[in-house]
This record gives sequence, structure tokens and C-alpha cells, in this order.
Amino acid sequence: MFNVTPIGSCRIYAPLRLSTKEYGFKNNIKRIFGYSHSLGEILQQKDALINDFQPPEHLWPMISPRSNLPTFSKEEHEKSDLYIIELSSAKNVKIGDYLNSP
Repeated sequence: MFNVTPIGSCRIYAPLRLSTKEYGFKNNIKRIFGYSHSLGEILQQKDALINDFQPPEHLWPMISPRSNLPTFSKEEHEKSDLYIIELSSAKNVKIGDYLNSP
């Protein structure tokens, strides 16, 4: 099956999620920790996909409020056939060297 990894906001996640059956592909979102809205967040997400991102545990709830760090850390991202990257705004929220993913 053709695998697609979306990196961006709900503007790309929702249409891709809703069209998987009709177009016969799978959304590969292992190690995607949330929406990305800026270049910095996208680069941070890229590091997470290649297992080169290990933020401090106490900051994780602010980086990815919807996921559990121990579970996230155990996941491995399998390479996708297509990566769709969307830059949607200039919104940046940083906690030291780490970016928040609202």
C-alpha cells in the first residue's frame, strides 16, 4: 500500500485522513507528535521521524499534549512513499530550544 506522511496543520491532515479509502493509501503518522505550523516545528518533526529528537520529559506535555513520551519514544517511523509538508503560518511558541506543537 502507498504510504503518505503529512507534516503540517489540520488543513492537510483532515483531507488526507478522509480520503484514504477512496484513493487507496495509508497515512503513516508514527512519530508525528502534532500539527506543525512553522519551519522550526517542521524541522523538529523531521528530527523526530529520524529518531534524532529526545526532548526533556518535563517539556513533553507542552510540545505534544496529545501523546505520551514513553510510547512516542518506542515508536519507529517507517519510510513513506510521499511526505506532504505544509507551512501554514508564522506562529512560533518556544520553550528554551524546543518548539510547541499546538
